[in-house]
Amino acid sequence: TKPYVIKDDGLAAGKGVFISKTAHEAIKAVKKIFESSKTGTKSVVIEEFLNGEEASLFILTDGENILTLGSAQDYKRAFDSDRGPNTGGMGAFSPASNISPEIEQKILNRIVEPSLAEMRENGTPFCGILYAGLMIIKDEPHLIEYNVRLGDPECQVLAIRLGAQLLDVLLSCAQKKLLKTRIQFADD
Repeated sequence: TKPYVIKDDGLAAGKGVFISKTAHEAIKAVKKIFESSKTGTKSVVIEEFLNGEEASLFILTDGENILTLGSAQDYKRAFDSDRGPNTGGMGAFSPASNISPEIEQKILNRIVEPSLAEMRENGTPFCGILYAGLMIIKDEPHLIEYNVRLGDPECQVLAIRLGAQLLDVLLSCAQKKLLKTRIQFADD
């Protein structure tokens, strides 16, 4: 169904998604992907369009425990009024205006904790930063992607809110002392 969400079936640095409102635009997007692919792609992914508001939640985990590092939102589309091609992000703010404490708990309970539990059960517990790229639709979170890094430009606004304690929480995570760690977020 329209609009069509089309992307290279590979890494695209946050810039490879085309949201096409017509079949003609979709065909142009597919052709552009095949012509400009640096990976020599032979396939594209067509996804369901989720009409909501994007946000990111950053979690630190030592394999057993989790600590929320904060949320952020960035600006993706190149032109005003949410038009144009997607970019890797152009400016951000934190906390995300669409992640209330209740929605954050839904994200942790329904998305993050089950993912980490499955990794533990498979004998591959994850330790580090987990970046959940989300779409929030009518107060319900939908996972778009996971990354295992701090994203840019979101990292810039998170680092301002966390300050020097970012290093402390990363060290606590590496030392498996995350359960005893508390974060004091700056209000500005």
